[in-house]
Amino acid sequence: MEIIIQSSLEMAARAVADVIAQALLAEPRVVLGLATGCTMQPVYDQLVRKHHQDGLDFSRCTTFNLDEYIGLAADDPRSYHHFMRHHFFDRVNIELSHTHLPDGMASDLRAECANYERLIASMAASICRSWESGSTVISDSTNRIRRSIHGRG
Repeated sequence: MEIIIQSSLEMAARAVADVIAQALLAEPRVVLGLATGCTMQPVYDQLVRKHHQDGLDFSRCTTFNLDEYIGLAADDPRSYHHFMRHHFFDRVNIELSHTHLPDGMASDLRAECANYERLIASMAASICRSWESGSTVISDSTNRIRRSIHGRG
């Protein structure tokens, strides 16, 4: 695993956005695992900037978010669905049908989780060529990220 230390939140957000941008450029159909909340907002702002200023294209990628609040509908302003649309999805050219978050209103939460995990597994082993020559990021069906750099990992 590579750890990159930055001197500020802005520099860290730029570094993460650069990694995502490089992955998108290398493989436009990349599958991205995304987090929500205040920590990620500067990253999404940087990605939106890259979309508008540099033409970064999100139209062919797929996203999976980590979580959603139980009992909140997707259109509730407190939901992660709303957060992601407001801070990212509605500000870039991503196909909303390619964005995935768990359903916080599901009547059977265990079934919803199992279905969501199956959906993620169906995208498993999506390989994106990443930010370094010889570097590969692989997301497997157990939601772990394995990174191999030049055959080490």
